[in-house]
Amino acid sequence: MRLVELREAIAAELAASTSALSVHAHPAEVTAVPAIVIHPAAGAPYVEPFTVSGPGSVVVQLVLELIVSRSDMAAALEQIEELFAECVAALQTVPGTPRWQALADLGEVTVGGSDALSGQLSIAVPTDLPIPTSP
Repeated sequence: MRLVELREAIAAELAASTSALSVHAHPAEVTAVPAIVIHPAAGAPYVEPFTVSGPGSVVVQLVLELIVSRSDMAAALEQIEELFAECVAALQTVPGTPRWQALADLGEVTVGGSDALSGQLSIAVPTDLPIPTSP
């Protein structure tokens, strides 16, 4: 499985199993909320060796950016919390069974000229990927 296929598999499961109106397997311009955008974690390794499973195993670090409308802050926070719970449940059926690590960095963003609230759900996915080795 390639990295893009892993992100697409996660996106497909989240689209089928959550209340998000749009789910993107890569950084994208969001126009409808609630939305989920999958991207590599900033400031963390994207892919790193996972030696417990043996040679060729890696852990892929991803962020699920959860974005909801912020017309009412209390309601927006509750919606982020509900979307978080839906994501954690949906991840149990994704190949490699991603482990969620943290829901953090809640803050205001603008989506299509409207105020929104976003939070970052960090996940780690143990998998076997064809990683090139040194000759």
